[in-house]
Amino acid sequence: MRAWGWVVSVGLGVLVLSYLVLHSDLLSVSDQLASVLSCLVAIAGAVITVSVQRRPAVEPAERLRQAGEELALRIRRQWTREATGRGLLHSEPLHVRWASTARPVQADPTAIVGPGVTRLKLHGDVMGIAAAFRQLPQRKLVVIGAPGAGKSSLAVLLVNGLLDEPPPGDPVPVLLNIAGWDPAEHLDAWLARQLAEQHPFLGREMARELVERDRVLPILDGLDEMPVALHPAAIAALDDALGGKRPFVLTCRAQEYEELMAATGRPLPGAAVIEIAPVGAVELVDYLPSGQIDGPARWRAVLDEIESHPDGPLAQALDSPLMVYLTRTAYSEPGTAPAELLTFGDRLAVERHLLGAYLPTVYRPRPPAASPASRLLDIPAADAERWLTVLARDADRRGAPGIGRGARAWFGIARVEPALRRRLPLRLRTFLEDAHRRGVLRQVGAVYQFRHARLQAYLAEE
Repeated sequence: MRAWGWVVSVGLGVLVLSYLVLHSDLLSVSDQLASVLSCLVAIAGAVITVSVQRRPAVEPAERLRQAGEELALRIRRQWTREATGRGLLHSEPLHVRWASTARPVQADPTAIVGPGVTRLKLHGDVMGIAAAFRQLPQRKLVVIGAPGAGKSSLAVLLVNGLLDEPPPGDPVPVLLNIAGWDPAEHLDAWLARQLAEQHPFLGREMARELVERDRVLPILDGLDEMPVALHPAAIAALDDALGGKRPFVLTCRAQEYEELMAATGRPLPGAAVIEIAPVGAVELVDYLPSGQIDGPARWRAVLDEIESHPDGPLAQALDSPLMVYLTRTAYSEPGTAPAELLTFGDRLAVERHLLGAYLPTVYRPRPPAASPASRLLDIPAADAERWLTVLARDADRRGAPGIGRGARAWFGIARVEPALRRRLPLRLRTFLEDAHRRGVLRQVGAVYQFRHARLQAYLAEE
C-alpha cells in the first residue's frame, strides 16, 4: 500500500509538470514547481498515513506466538547441527541407557508421579528421552551421571526431540549452561538476559515476556561446573523459581549432586532424577566397528579384550560415551591400529592417551572440502593445541565454561594483548569458527565453549 501511494503521487506529479511546461512561460515554472513538489509530499504523506491506519495492528498474543515459533526454528537448527557434530545422529548410534537413580536425591515418588507409587522405575535409551520426558506428569527432570557419561548429549537430544512436531502450546526448550549463573540474580532475569544475548532478534522485552509467560522450557546444563560454594544457593534459588508448576531440566555430575542433596536436605520438588548408566561391553562390541569396511578385522583384538575382561582397564576406560567418541575419532582412519589400546596398563593411562590423541587427529591434514562453508583452515596440530590450552586455562581460571566473558568485548581484548605475545592467533574468531566446524568447540549464541568438559580440564592441567 505504501509503494502504491508513492506511485499515485509520482503519477499526479508528472501530469501537473507536463501541464506547467506546456502552458507556462519558463520563468514562472520554477516557482510553480516548488509548489507542486510541496503538494506531492503532502499527498504521499496522506496516502502513507491512510495505509498505516488501515493496516491491522499485531496483537501482543500474536507477536508472542510468532516470536516463539521463530525461536523454536532457530534453536532446532542450532542443536541439530550440534547433534550432527557430536555424532549423535549416527545411523548406528551408541546405545546409552538411563534409569531412575537409587541415590537418595529426590522427593517422595508420590510427589513426582502421583499417589499409589512407592518407587520410581523409569528407564530407557537416550534416543527416546523426549518421549519419556513428556510422560512425566510435572515435566521436571534432573539428569545425573559420571564425568563424560553424556549428560550434555542427552540434553541436546532432548531439545531436538521436543522440537520434533511439538504439540500446540508446548514451551520452546532452551538449552543453557548454568555454570555462569549467579544465584543472587533471579533465575527468570538471567534466563531472559541469556535469551536476548543469544537470540538478538527477540529483543530484551520479548525475551522477558517469553520467560514470564512460561513460553520457554529451561534446560539447564552443568550445575557441577558452577563454583561449589554457590551450589546450596543455586538449589534454593532453583526451588524458588521452579518449585511450582513450571517444567525444567537440570543436569549435574552424580557424585556432586548426591553430596549437594545430603548437605542441603532439599530435593527439588516434583523432579524425577534419572542416572545415565555406564556403557557396557555389549554396546561397545556392537558400536566400535560399525560403519567401517574393515571394522571387524581392525577392532578384533580390542573387542576380544573387552568381551574377555568386561571389568578390565580397557573396558572400564571406555564405559563413557565421551571416551567411546574419542576412541572412534582416534582410530577412524583405515591405517590406524586400535590394538595399541591394549598396551596401556590402567584406566587412567587409556583415558589420557585418548585425550592426547584427539586434537592431533582432528587437526591432521585432509583434502579441501568442495563447499566453502565446510573448508577448514590449514592449522598445525601443535599450534591448535597450544592456543586451545591458553583458552582452556583462561576458562578454568575464571570458573566459567565460555571462551569469552559472555560479551563481545572479550574478543577485542583477547585478539590484541595475548596475540602480541604469541599466546593466541591474531585472527582469533576465525580460529574459533574453525574449531567449531571440527567439533572441538560448540557455539552458544556469541560465545564458544569446549564441547567436552573433560578435554577442557585435560588441556588446562597440561
